Amino acid sequence: MNKVSWSITIVALLFIPALAFSGGAQGQGGAEAQVTFRMMSHRHPALEYYAEELASALPNVDVESTLQPYDRTAQQTRVYLSSGEASPYEIFWVTDSLLAEYAENGWIQPIDEYIEKYDDEYDFIGDIPEGAWEGASYGGKRYGIPILNNIMLFFYREDIFDKYGIEPPTTFEEFVEYARMINENEPNMKGTTLTFKRVDALTNAFHAYLSGYGGSWFDDSGQPAFNGEAGVKALTLMAELMNYAPPGVLSFANDQSTVAFQQGQVAMGIQWYTRCASMDNTETSTVVGKMQFAVPPSARGISVPATRVSVDCYVIPAQLAEGVDPELVFRTIAGGTDKESMLGAAQYALVPRSSVREDPDIAAQYRYWPIASRTIDQGARSLPMHGDFSAIAEEVTLRISQALAGELGLEEALDMAAERAREIISE
Repeated sequence: MNKVSWSITIVALLFIPALAFSGGAQGQGGAEAQVTFRMMSHRHPALEYYAEELASALPNVDVESTLQPYDRTAQQTRVYLSSGEASPYEIFWVTDSLLAEYAENGWIQPIDEYIEKYDDEYDFIGDIPEGAWEGASYGGKRYGIPILNNIMLFFYREDIFDKYGIEPPTTFEEFVEYARMINENEPNMKGTTLTFKRVDALTNAFHAYLSGYGGSWFDDSGQPAFNGEAGVKALTLMAELMNYAPPGVLSFANDQSTVAFQQGQVAMGIQWYTRCASMDNTETSTVVGKMQFAVPPSARGISVPATRVSVDCYVIPAQLAEGVDPELVFRTIAGGTDKESMLGAAQYALVPRSSVREDPDIAAQYRYWPIASRTIDQGARSLPMHGDFSAIAEEVTLRISQALAGELGLEEALDMAAERAREIISE
């Protein structure tokens, strides 16, 4: 029986023997031997679902999954992939920006030959749009099968907004005004949550507000531009919104902000689409039926909303243990993320297959689905597919975290980060 072994604790950064064996091994009587693969992934409802799908994708393959917060996953994945040793995991979850880093360093395998070989069976090319493949590719090669699109939406308490006669904000000025008003008039509720922990959360938040002010991380020559006027305005807005947020938001990752919504502690905020369904989870949420969703606001006169769109996929490490068949690993990923699997995943996330996204029953069933599509259509931006981006983002989040904590001036922090970014690029 296929099964998933859940782990949400810190996994020690020690290499352990791989548990997988060649997919070509034969048992008694010529039957295919049972194989166990191991997968490491970030954890949220959509990825929990896909872990179950991988575990039942092929009859002779078990998949044991380690699911944990983003920062632990990214840190441990880098350790395993960069070691030069055989990976103890056969499958790793990545986002588009992480994929660029891993591919740039030669840590993961291109899968173009398998895409072509199995296209008739899975309809990879015809059913998955080119835009999704761009997020799973680097340097003209495909490295992963896109499994979901994620996008940040504006979450808000409909009952609170009705009480004050307001609509979801379309500008940053309205966002601040409403946050202040609710903060001052609702004794048991903060105006907004902010996801500012110095992991991917702070990168995503800065990216969202930078985009909403019309800014970019890099200029046309590939040099840092995030410390320009738009970047300063974005960081200024982030600092102002902290006045109307729960204490400790510099330690809030997505889980903490999700809980703040579920427990009725905040009235609004920007959060990932994959957290929409959890608002109506009767076992964990006290706001069932009260939370609504909208396109995030932007600066007045700017059409790009304050959001980030991303592509998630599973990849195969370049260094596998002896005897592990990469084609069998690919088939496991393909079987666990096919059209049928994506139909089930639609309850948790936007999925890239056109056949699912165009299904009218899906759009009618999930009220947040059309909002996500509208947000994408308004020009939602992804993080740069830049081989050095992870290192640069780490420096940027260090400095803006210091600025938000009052340890550095806002412009000073961005200038320091830009100077270090130029050094990283030149190195």
